[in-house]
Amino acid sequence: MCGVMGIIGDSQANVLLYEGLNILQHRGQDSSGIVTFESGNFYTEKGHGLVKDVFSGDTLTKLIGSQGIGHVRYPTSGKYSVQEAHPIYVNTPLGIYLSYNGNLTNTTELKTTLLNKHHRHINSYSDSEVLINVFASALQKNIESGIETQKAIFLAVDEVHDRCTGAYAVIMLIAGHGLLAFRDPNGIRPLEYGTKNGAYVVASEDIAIHSVNYNFVSSVQPGEAILFKSSGGIAKSKYAKSLSLPKTCLFEYIYFARPDSKIDGVSVYEFRCKLGKLLAKQIRAKGLDNKIDAIVPVPETSRHSALALSQELGIPYKEGLVKNRYVGRTFIMPGKKTRKNSVRRKLAPLTEVFKNKSILLVDDSIVRGTTSREIIKMIKSIGATRVFFASIAPAIRYPNVYGIDIPDANTLFAKKYNLEQMKCELGVDELIFQNYEDVLQLLEQYSDCLSGAESSMFTGEYISGNISTKYLQVLSKERSEHEQEKALKDEGLNHSDLVINS
Repeated sequence: MCGVMGIIGDSQANVLLYEGLNILQHRGQDSSGIVTFESGNFYTEKGHGLVKDVFSGDTLTKLIGSQGIGHVRYPTSGKYSVQEAHPIYVNTPLGIYLSYNGNLTNTTELKTTLLNKHHRHINSYSDSEVLINVFASALQKNIESGIETQKAIFLAVDEVHDRCTGAYAVIMLIAGHGLLAFRDPNGIRPLEYGTKNGAYVVASEDIAIHSVNYNFVSSVQPGEAILFKSSGGIAKSKYAKSLSLPKTCLFEYIYFARPDSKIDGVSVYEFRCKLGKLLAKQIRAKGLDNKIDAIVPVPETSRHSALALSQELGIPYKEGLVKNRYVGRTFIMPGKKTRKNSVRRKLAPLTEVFKNKSILLVDDSIVRGTTSREIIKMIKSIGATRVFFASIAPAIRYPNVYGIDIPDANTLFAKKYNLEQMKCELGVDELIFQNYEDVLQLLEQYSDCLSGAESSMFTGEYISGNISTKYLQVLSKERSEHEQEKALKDEGLNHSDLVINS
Protein backbone atom coordinates (compact mmCIF):
# COMPACT_ATOMS: atom_id res chain seq x y z
CA MET A 1 0.00 0.00 0.00
CA CYS A 2 1.27 3.46 -0.90
CA GLY A 3 0.09 7.04 -1.08
CA VAL A 4 0.34 9.14 -4.24
CA MET A 5 -0.18 12.81 -4.97
CA GLY A 6 0.27 15.22 -7.87
CA ILE A 7 -0.17 18.96 -8.42
CA ILE A 8 -0.11 21.10 -11.57
CA GLY A 9 -0.53 24.83 -12.07
CA ASP A 10 0.51 25.97 -8.59
CA SER A 11 3.76 27.82 -7.87
CA GLN A 12 3.76 26.28 -4.38
CA ALA A 13 3.74 22.71 -5.74
CA ASN A 14 6.75 21.66 -3.64
CA VAL A 15 5.26 22.84 -0.34
CA LEU A 16 1.78 21.50 -1.11
CA LEU A 17 3.16 18.09 -2.06
CA TYR A 18 5.11 18.01 1.20
CA GLU A 19 2.00 18.91 3.20
CA GLY A 20 -0.21 16.45 1.33
CA LEU A 21 2.23 13.57 1.66
CA ASN A 22 2.34 14.16 5.41
CA ILE A 23 -1.44 13.70 5.42
CA LEU A 24 -1.01 10.44 3.46
CA GLN A 25 1.83 9.18 5.68
CA HIS A 26 -0.38 6.41 7.11
CA ARG A 27 -0.31 4.75 3.68
CA GLY A 28 3.44 4.14 3.70
CA GLN A 29 6.39 4.73 6.00
CA ASP A 30 9.33 3.07 4.26
CA SER A 31 10.31 5.88 1.87
CA SER A 32 9.13 9.22 0.53
CA GLY A 33 9.79 11.14 -2.66
CA ILE A 34 8.90 14.24 -4.67
CA VAL A 35 9.75 15.30 -8.23
CA THR A 36 8.91 18.67 -9.80
CA PHE A 37 9.27 20.01 -13.34
CA GLU A 38 10.28 23.46 -14.54
CA SER A 39 11.69 24.84 -17.83
CA GLY A 40 12.47 21.44 -19.30
CA ASN A 41 14.12 19.98 -16.20
CA PHE A 42 13.05 17.57 -13.45
CA TYR A 43 14.04 18.16 -9.82
CA THR A 44 13.96 15.16 -7.52
CA GLU A 45 14.40 14.30 -3.85
CA LYS A 46 13.63 10.94 -2.26
CA GLY A 47 14.90 8.73 0.52
CA HIS A 48 14.13 6.21 3.24
CA GLY A 49 11.91 7.32 6.07
CA LEU A 50 8.97 9.56 6.87
CA VAL A 51 8.18 12.66 4.86
CA LYS A 52 9.34 14.96 7.67
CA ASP A 53 12.70 13.18 7.80
CA VAL A 54 13.39 12.98 4.07
CA PHE A 55 12.65 16.64 3.31
CA SER A 56 13.98 19.85 4.82
CA GLY A 57 13.51 23.50 3.97
CA ASP A 58 16.66 23.36 1.85
CA THR A 59 15.62 20.29 -0.15
CA LEU A 60 12.12 21.66 -0.75
CA THR A 61 13.56 24.94 -2.03
CA LYS A 62 15.44 23.00 -4.71
CA LEU A 63 12.22 21.38 -5.95
CA ILE A 64 11.21 24.26 -8.19
CA GLY A 65 8.27 24.36 -10.57
CA SER A 66 4.49 24.58 -10.64
CA GLN A 67 3.91 20.88 -11.26
CA GLY A 68 5.08 17.75 -9.50
CA ILE A 69 4.21 14.37 -8.05
CA GLY A 70 4.96 12.69 -4.73
CA HIS A 71 4.83 9.30 -3.08
CA VAL A 72 4.96 7.55 0.29
CA ARG A 73 5.91 3.90 -0.01
CA TYR A 74 5.05 0.71 1.78
CA PRO A 75 6.50 -1.96 -0.53
CA THR A 76 4.43 -5.02 -1.43
CA SER A 77 6.74 -5.89 -4.30
CA GLY A 78 10.36 -5.03 -4.88
CA LYS A 79 13.00 -4.40 -2.25
CA TYR A 80 13.44 -2.00 0.65
CA SER A 81 16.04 0.06 -1.24
CA VAL A 82 16.19 3.77 -1.94
CA GLN A 83 16.68 2.91 -5.62
CA GLU A 84 13.12 1.57 -5.66
CA ALA A 85 11.67 4.55 -3.83
CA HIS A 86 9.23 6.58 -5.92
CA PRO A 87 8.83 8.57 -8.05
CA ILE A 88 10.66 6.47 -10.67
CA TYR A 89 11.86 7.62 -14.09
CA VAL A 90 12.20 6.63 -17.74
CA ASN A 91 13.89 9.08 -20.09
CA THR A 92 12.27 7.97 -23.33
CA PRO A 93 9.98 9.02 -24.80
CA LEU A 94 9.63 12.60 -23.57
CA GLY A 95 10.79 11.94 -19.98
CA ILE A 96 8.31 10.42 -17.54
CA TYR A 97 8.15 10.09 -13.75
CA LEU A 98 5.68 7.73 -12.05
CA SER A 99 4.08 7.44 -8.61
CA TYR A 100 1.99 4.34 -8.21
CA ASN A 101 -0.18 2.53 -5.67
CA GLY A 102 -1.09 -1.11 -6.23
CA ASN A 103 0.41 -4.36 -7.41
CA LEU A 104 0.67 -6.09 -10.79
CA THR A 105 -0.01 -9.81 -10.92
CA ASN A 106 1.68 -10.63 -14.25
CA THR A 107 5.03 -8.92 -13.72
CA THR A 108 7.17 -11.89 -14.80
CA GLU A 109 5.47 -12.21 -18.18
CA LEU A 110 5.62 -8.45 -18.75
CA LYS A 111 9.35 -8.34 -17.99
CA THR A 112 10.00 -11.04 -20.58
CA THR A 113 7.95 -9.24 -23.24
CA LEU A 114 9.54 -5.87 -22.49
CA LEU A 115 13.01 -7.32 -22.94
CA ASN A 116 12.44 -9.59 -25.93
CA LYS A 117 10.00 -7.45 -27.91
CA HIS A 118 10.64 -3.87 -26.80
CA HIS A 119 14.33 -4.16 -25.77
CA ARG A 120 13.63 -2.60 -22.38
CA HIS A 121 15.63 -4.11 -19.52
CA ILE A 122 14.02 -4.00 -16.06
CA ASN A 123 16.77 -3.45 -13.53
CA SER A 124 14.83 -3.97 -10.29
CA TYR A 125 12.38 -6.27 -8.55
CA SER A 126 9.72 -3.58 -8.62
CA ASP A 127 6.50 -3.91 -10.61
CA SER A 128 6.48 -0.09 -10.77
CA GLU A 129 9.40 -0.14 -13.20
CA VAL A 130 7.52 -2.72 -15.25
CA LEU A 131 4.37 -0.60 -15.39
CA ILE A 132 6.13 2.60 -16.42
CA ASN A 133 8.01 0.75 -19.16
CA VAL A 134 4.83 -0.85 -20.51
CA PHE A 135 3.39 2.66 -20.78
CA ALA A 136 6.57 4.20 -22.18
CA SER A 137 7.06 1.53 -24.85
CA ALA A 138 3.45 1.97 -26.01
CA LEU A 139 3.76 5.76 -26.01
CA GLN A 140 7.00 5.63 -27.98
CA LYS A 141 5.39 3.35 -30.60
CA ASN A 142 2.39 5.67 -30.90
CA ILE A 143 4.49 8.82 -31.26
CA GLU A 144 6.77 7.19 -33.84
CA SER A 145 3.64 6.21 -35.78
CA GLY A 146 2.79 9.90 -36.12
CA ILE A 147 -0.12 9.93 -33.67
CA GLU A 148 -0.77 13.29 -32.02
CA THR A 149 0.75 13.30 -28.51
CA GLN A 150 -2.42 13.61 -26.42
CA LYS A 151 -4.09 10.79 -28.31
CA ALA A 152 -0.85 8.79 -28.13
CA ILE A 153 -0.86 9.15 -24.33
CA PHE A 154 -4.42 7.89 -23.96
CA LEU A 155 -3.78 4.98 -26.35
CA ALA A 156 -0.72 4.08 -24.26
CA VAL A 157 -2.90 3.98 -21.13
CA ASP A 158 -5.30 1.66 -22.97
CA GLU A 159 -2.37 -0.62 -23.74
CA VAL A 160 -1.44 -0.67 -20.05
CA HIS A 161 -4.98 -1.83 -19.31
CA ASP A 162 -4.76 -4.45 -22.07
CA ARG A 163 -1.45 -5.87 -20.87
CA CYS A 164 -1.27 -5.32 -17.10
CA THR A 165 -3.38 -7.26 -14.61
CA GLY A 166 -3.79 -6.33 -10.97
CA ALA A 167 -4.53 -3.09 -9.16
CA TYR A 168 -3.04 0.30 -9.92
CA ALA A 169 -3.72 3.95 -9.23
CA VAL A 170 -1.12 5.93 -11.17
CA ILE A 171 0.07 9.51 -11.41
CA MET A 172 2.68 10.38 -14.05
CA LEU A 173 4.56 13.60 -14.71
CA ILE A 174 5.27 13.83 -18.46
CA ALA A 175 7.83 16.45 -19.49
CA GLY A 176 6.22 19.28 -21.41
CA HIS A 177 2.74 17.78 -21.36
CA GLY A 178 1.55 17.71 -17.77
CA LEU A 179 0.12 15.35 -15.20
CA LEU A 180 -1.51 12.04 -16.14
CA ALA A 181 -3.73 10.16 -13.69
CA PHE A 182 -5.33 6.80 -14.34
CA ARG A 183 -6.81 3.85 -12.52
CA ASP A 184 -7.16 0.13 -13.25
CA PRO A 185 -10.40 -1.00 -14.97
CA ASN A 186 -11.80 -2.40 -11.70
CA GLY A 187 -10.96 0.67 -9.62
CA ILE A 188 -9.40 -1.36 -6.80
CA ARG A 189 -7.06 1.36 -5.51
CA PRO A 190 -8.46 4.84 -4.84
CA LEU A 191 -7.62 8.05 -6.69
CA GLU A 192 -9.34 11.43 -6.24
CA TYR A 193 -8.83 14.90 -7.70
CA GLY A 194 -9.65 18.53 -6.99
CA THR A 195 -9.08 22.04 -8.31
CA LYS A 196 -8.52 25.68 -7.34
CA ASN A 197 -7.97 28.74 -9.53
CA GLY A 198 -7.21 26.66 -12.62
CA ALA A 199 -4.72 24.40 -10.81
CA TYR A 200 -5.34 20.72 -10.07
CA VAL A 201 -4.40 18.20 -7.41
CA VAL A 202 -4.68 14.39 -7.49
CA ALA A 203 -4.29 12.14 -4.44
CA SER A 204 -5.00 8.70 -3.03
CA GLU A 205 -7.50 10.17 -0.55
CA ASP A 206 -9.60 13.32 -0.71
CA ILE A 207 -8.40 14.44 2.72
CA ALA A 208 -5.04 15.31 1.12
CA ILE A 209 -6.91 17.50 -1.37
CA HIS A 210 -8.78 19.33 1.40
CA SER A 211 -5.60 19.67 3.46
CA VAL A 212 -3.97 21.88 0.81
CA ASN A 213 -7.16 23.96 0.53
CA TYR A 214 -8.27 22.68 -2.87
CA ASN A 215 -11.86 21.91 -3.80
CA PHE A 216 -12.74 18.28 -4.34
CA VAL A 217 -14.11 17.47 -7.82
CA SER A 218 -14.46 13.72 -8.25
CA SER A 219 -12.94 10.28 -8.01
CA VAL A 220 -10.98 9.06 -11.01
CA GLN A 221 -13.28 6.36 -12.33
CA PRO A 222 -12.28 2.74 -13.11
CA GLY A 223 -10.31 2.69 -16.37
CA GLU A 224 -10.45 6.47 -16.64
CA ALA A 225 -7.40 8.49 -17.65
CA ILE A 226 -7.21 12.24 -17.06
CA LEU A 227 -4.50 14.44 -18.57
CA PHE A 228 -4.05 17.68 -16.64
CA LYS A 229 -2.31 19.69 -19.33
CA SER A 230 0.67 21.99 -18.88
CA SER A 231 -1.08 24.42 -21.22
CA GLY A 232 -4.13 24.43 -18.94
CA GLY A 233 -7.35 22.46 -18.77
CA ILE A 234 -7.91 18.73 -18.77
CA ALA A 235 -8.69 15.92 -21.22
CA LYS A 236 -10.27 12.58 -20.38
CA SER A 237 -10.42 9.09 -21.82
CA LYS A 238 -12.24 5.94 -20.65
CA TYR A 239 -11.10 2.37 -21.28
CA ALA A 240 -13.90 0.45 -23.00
CA LYS A 241 -13.67 -2.66 -20.80
CA SER A 242 -13.97 -0.89 -17.43
CA LEU A 243 -16.51 -1.24 -14.66
CA SER A 244 -19.00 1.62 -14.55
CA LEU A 245 -18.49 1.89 -10.77
CA PRO A 246 -15.37 0.93 -8.79
CA LYS A 247 -14.86 -2.30 -6.90
CA THR A 248 -12.72 -0.61 -4.27
CA CYS A 249 -10.63 -2.70 -1.89
CA LEU A 250 -12.72 -3.38 1.23
CA PHE A 251 -9.63 -3.09 3.44
CA GLU A 252 -9.33 0.58 2.48
CA TYR A 253 -12.54 1.24 4.40
CA ILE A 254 -11.73 -1.13 7.27
CA TYR A 255 -8.11 -0.23 7.92
CA PHE A 256 -5.95 1.75 5.52
CA ALA A 257 -7.76 4.98 4.75
CA ARG A 258 -8.04 7.87 7.16
CA PRO A 259 -11.46 8.15 8.84
CA ASP A 260 -11.84 11.73 7.59
CA SER A 261 -11.55 10.61 3.96
CA LYS A 262 -14.23 9.80 1.46
CA ILE A 263 -13.21 7.15 -1.06
CA ASP A 264 -15.32 6.80 -4.18
CA GLY A 265 -18.04 8.80 -2.49
CA VAL A 266 -18.15 6.61 0.63
CA SER A 267 -17.34 8.14 4.02
CA VAL A 268 -14.73 5.97 5.73
CA TYR A 269 -15.94 7.17 9.14
CA GLU A 270 -19.56 6.33 8.38
CA PHE A 271 -18.64 2.92 6.98
CA ARG A 272 -16.64 2.02 10.09
CA CYS A 273 -19.48 3.11 12.36
CA LYS A 274 -21.88 0.89 10.45
CA LEU A 275 -19.46 -2.05 10.74
CA GLY A 276 -19.43 -1.52 14.51
CA LYS A 277 -23.22 -1.57 14.70
CA LEU A 278 -23.30 -4.72 12.56
CA LEU A 279 -21.07 -6.49 15.06
CA ALA A 280 -23.64 -5.98 17.84
CA LYS A 281 -25.82 -8.68 16.30
CA GLN A 282 -23.15 -11.32 16.86
CA ILE A 283 -22.33 -10.11 20.36
CA ARG A 284 -25.99 -10.54 21.32
CA ALA A 285 -26.25 -13.91 19.57
CA LYS A 286 -23.42 -15.22 21.77
CA GLY A 287 -25.09 -13.83 24.89
CA LEU A 288 -22.10 -11.62 25.68
CA ASP A 289 -23.88 -8.28 25.97
CA ASN A 290 -24.68 -8.94 29.65
CA LYS A 291 -21.15 -10.10 30.46
CA ILE A 292 -19.14 -7.06 29.33
CA ASP A 293 -18.17 -4.23 31.68
CA ALA A 294 -16.53 -2.04 29.04
CA ILE A 295 -15.72 -1.91 25.33
CA VAL A 296 -12.13 -0.88 24.60
CA PRO A 297 -10.79 -0.13 21.10
CA VAL A 298 -7.30 -0.98 19.90
CA PRO A 299 -6.18 2.43 18.60
CA GLU A 300 -6.44 4.00 16.16
CA THR A 301 -8.48 2.48 13.36
CA SER A 302 -11.10 0.64 15.40
CA ARG A 303 -12.15 3.60 17.56
CA HIS A 304 -15.19 4.70 15.59
CA SER A 305 -16.42 1.14 15.12
CA ALA A 306 -15.98 0.39 18.83
CA LEU A 307 -17.85 3.55 19.84
CA ALA A 308 -20.74 2.71 17.50
CA LEU A 309 -20.82 -0.83 18.93
CA SER A 310 -20.86 0.59 22.46
CA GLN A 311 -23.79 2.85 21.63
CA GLU A 312 -25.68 0.01 19.97
CA LEU A 313 -25.23 -2.32 22.96
CA GLY A 314 -25.52 0.32 25.69
CA ILE A 315 -22.17 -0.75 27.18
CA PRO A 316 -19.61 1.84 28.38
CA TYR A 317 -16.86 2.79 25.94
CA LYS A 318 -13.41 3.19 27.52
CA GLU A 319 -10.09 4.38 26.11
CA GLY A 320 -7.93 1.85 27.89
CA LEU A 321 -4.91 1.67 25.59
CA VAL A 322 -2.72 4.75 25.34
CA LYS A 323 -0.93 5.04 22.03
CA ASN A 324 2.59 6.35 21.50
CA ARG A 325 1.93 8.29 18.31
CA TYR A 326 5.58 8.19 17.30
CA VAL A 327 5.55 4.45 16.64
CA GLY A 328 4.37 3.40 13.19
CA ARG A 329 1.44 1.19 12.21
CA THR A 330 2.39 -2.34 13.24
CA PHE A 331 0.62 -4.11 10.37
CA ILE A 332 2.80 -2.41 7.76
CA MET A 333 6.04 -3.09 9.62
CA PRO A 334 8.16 -5.85 8.05
CA GLY A 335 9.04 -8.91 10.10
CA LYS A 336 7.25 -10.63 12.97
CA LYS A 337 9.92 -9.69 15.51
CA THR A 338 9.70 -6.01 14.54
CA ARG A 339 5.90 -6.05 14.80
CA LYS A 340 5.95 -7.88 18.16
CA ASN A 341 8.48 -5.54 19.75
CA SER A 342 6.62 -2.55 18.37
CA VAL A 343 3.32 -3.45 20.09
CA ARG A 344 4.63 -2.85 23.61
CA ARG A 345 6.37 0.35 22.58
CA LYS A 346 3.24 1.51 20.81
CA LEU A 347 0.51 0.78 23.39
CA ALA A 348 0.33 1.15 27.17
CA PRO A 349 -2.70 -0.20 29.09
CA LEU A 350 -4.45 1.80 31.82
CA THR A 351 -4.74 -0.39 34.92
CA GLU A 352 -7.86 1.40 36.19
CA VAL A 353 -9.75 0.48 32.99
CA PHE A 354 -8.86 -3.22 32.99
CA LYS A 355 -8.32 -4.35 36.59
CA ASN A 356 -11.10 -6.68 37.81
CA LYS A 357 -13.13 -5.97 34.68
CA SER A 358 -14.67 -8.07 31.93
CA ILE A 359 -13.50 -6.40 28.72
CA LEU A 360 -14.46 -6.54 25.06
CA LEU A 361 -11.42 -5.54 22.99
CA VAL A 362 -12.29 -4.32 19.49
CA ASP A 363 -9.73 -4.21 16.68
CA ASP A 364 -10.09 -3.54 12.97
CA SER A 365 -8.85 -7.00 11.99
CA ILE A 366 -6.64 -9.95 12.89
CA VAL A 367 -4.00 -10.63 10.25
CA ARG A 368 -1.08 -12.54 11.73
CA GLY A 369 -2.26 -12.42 15.33
CA THR A 370 0.98 -10.87 16.60
CA THR A 371 -0.51 -7.57 17.74
CA SER A 372 -3.66 -9.10 19.24
CA ARG A 373 -1.76 -11.70 21.24
CA GLU A 374 0.60 -9.14 22.78
CA ILE A 375 -2.20 -6.73 23.71
CA ILE A 376 -4.21 -9.48 25.41
CA LYS A 377 -1.15 -10.55 27.40
CA MET A 378 -0.65 -6.98 28.57
CA ILE A 379 -4.19 -6.38 29.80
CA LYS A 380 -4.44 -9.77 31.51
CA SER A 381 -1.18 -9.07 33.31
CA ILE A 382 -2.72 -5.99 34.94
CA GLY A 383 -5.82 -7.76 36.18
CA ALA A 384 -8.52 -8.08 33.50
CA THR A 385 -10.76 -10.93 34.69
CA ARG A 386 -12.24 -11.85 31.32
CA VAL A 387 -11.26 -10.79 27.82
CA PHE A 388 -13.47 -11.02 24.77
CA PHE A 389 -12.07 -10.02 21.40
CA ALA A 390 -13.98 -8.73 18.36
CA SER A 391 -12.68 -8.09 14.84
CA ILE A 392 -14.45 -5.43 12.79
CA ALA A 393 -13.28 -7.26 9.66
CA PRO A 394 -14.33 -10.77 8.68
CA ALA A 395 -11.72 -13.50 9.16
CA ILE A 396 -8.74 -13.02 6.81
CA ARG A 397 -7.86 -16.41 5.31
CA TYR A 398 -6.38 -15.67 1.89
CA PRO A 399 -3.42 -13.73 0.47
CA ASN A 400 -3.91 -10.29 -1.02
CA VAL A 401 -2.22 -9.66 -4.37
CA TYR A 402 -3.50 -6.16 -5.06
CA GLY A 403 -1.20 -4.00 -2.95
CA ILE A 404 -1.62 -5.12 0.66
CA ASP A 405 1.17 -7.02 2.40
CA ILE A 406 -0.66 -10.31 2.93
CA PRO A 407 1.21 -12.59 0.51
CA ASP A 408 1.31 -15.88 2.43
CA ALA A 409 -1.79 -17.74 3.62
CA ASN A 410 0.39 -19.80 5.96
CA THR A 411 1.05 -16.71 8.10
CA LEU A 412 -2.63 -15.82 8.47
CA PHE A 413 -4.07 -16.45 11.90
CA ALA A 414 -7.56 -17.43 10.73
CA LYS A 415 -6.11 -19.76 8.10
CA LYS A 416 -3.83 -21.65 10.49
CA TYR A 417 -6.38 -22.24 13.25
CA ASN A 418 -10.07 -22.96 13.73
CA LEU A 419 -12.11 -20.76 16.07
CA GLU A 420 -11.44 -22.74 19.25
CA GLN A 421 -7.72 -22.91 18.48
CA MET A 422 -7.65 -19.16 17.84
CA LYS A 423 -9.29 -18.49 21.21
CA CYS A 424 -6.68 -20.68 22.87
CA GLU A 425 -3.77 -19.05 21.00
CA LEU A 426 -4.96 -15.57 21.90
CA GLY A 427 -5.93 -16.48 25.45
CA VAL A 428 -9.44 -15.01 25.19
CA ASP A 429 -12.78 -16.16 26.56
CA GLU A 430 -14.57 -15.50 23.28
CA LEU A 431 -13.60 -14.41 19.76
CA ILE A 432 -15.98 -12.74 17.32
CA PHE A 433 -15.38 -11.94 13.66
CA GLN A 434 -17.59 -9.77 11.48
CA ASN A 435 -19.93 -11.83 9.32
CA TYR A 436 -18.95 -11.42 5.67
CA GLU A 437 -22.55 -11.80 4.50
CA ASP A 438 -23.51 -8.85 6.70
CA VAL A 439 -20.76 -6.79 5.06
CA LEU A 440 -22.14 -7.65 1.62
CA GLN A 441 -25.54 -6.37 2.71
CA LEU A 442 -23.92 -3.19 3.99
CA LEU A 443 -22.19 -2.67 0.63
CA GLU A 444 -25.57 -2.77 -1.07
CA GLN A 445 -26.34 0.53 0.65
CA TYR A 446 -23.59 2.07 -1.50
CA SER A 447 -24.70 0.62 -4.84
CA ASP A 448 -24.82 4.12 -6.32
CA CYS A 449 -21.09 4.53 -5.57
CA LEU A 450 -19.57 1.03 -5.70
CA SER A 451 -19.80 -2.22 -7.67
CA GLY A 452 -19.35 -4.15 -4.44
CA ALA A 453 -15.78 -4.34 -3.14
CA GLU A 454 -12.54 -6.22 -3.79
CA SER A 455 -12.61 -8.77 -0.95
CA SER A 456 -10.20 -11.53 -1.97
CA MET A 457 -8.53 -11.74 1.45
CA PHE A 458 -11.87 -12.83 2.88
CA THR A 459 -13.15 -14.97 0.00
CA GLY A 460 -10.14 -16.21 -1.99
CA GLU A 461 -11.80 -14.92 -5.18
CA TYR A 462 -9.52 -12.74 -7.32
CA ILE A 463 -10.90 -10.21 -9.80
CA SER A 464 -7.96 -10.56 -12.19
CA GLY A 465 -8.56 -14.30 -12.46
CA ASN A 466 -4.92 -15.17 -13.11
CA ILE A 467 -3.84 -16.10 -9.58
CA SER A 468 -2.40 -19.62 -9.43
CA THR A 469 -1.01 -21.54 -6.47
CA LYS A 470 2.44 -21.26 -8.04
CA TYR A 471 2.11 -17.48 -8.29
CA LEU A 472 1.15 -17.23 -4.61
CA GLN A 473 4.11 -19.44 -3.63
CA VAL A 474 6.55 -17.26 -5.57
CA LEU A 475 5.01 -14.09 -4.12
CA SER A 476 5.29 -15.46 -0.58
CA LYS A 477 8.94 -16.43 -1.11
CA GLU A 478 9.86 -13.02 -2.51
CA ARG A 479 8.18 -11.13 0.32
CA SER A 480 9.81 -13.35 2.93
CA GLU A 481 13.24 -12.68 1.43
CA HIS A 482 12.63 -8.95 1.26
CA GLU A 483 11.39 -8.82 4.87
CA GLN A 484 14.51 -10.68 5.97
CA GLU A 485 16.65 -8.21 4.06
CA LYS A 486 14.88 -5.30 5.75
CA ALA A 487 15.23 -6.89 9.19
CA LEU A 488 18.96 -7.39 8.65
CA LYS A 489 19.37 -3.77 7.60
CA ASP A 490 17.55 -2.66 10.72
CA GLU A 491 20.01 -4.69 12.79
CA GLY A 492 23.00 -3.20 10.97
CA LEU A 493 23.80 -6.32 8.94
CA ASN A 494 23.90 -7.09 5.25
CA HIS A 495 24.28 -10.21 3.12
CA SER A 496 28.08 -9.99 3.01
CA ASP A 497 28.18 -9.98 6.81
CA LEU A 498 26.26 -13.24 6.82
CA VAL A 499 28.58 -14.84 4.29
CA ILE A 500 31.69 -13.84 6.22
CA ASN A 501 30.30 -15.06 9.53
CA SER A 502 28.85 -18.33 8.23
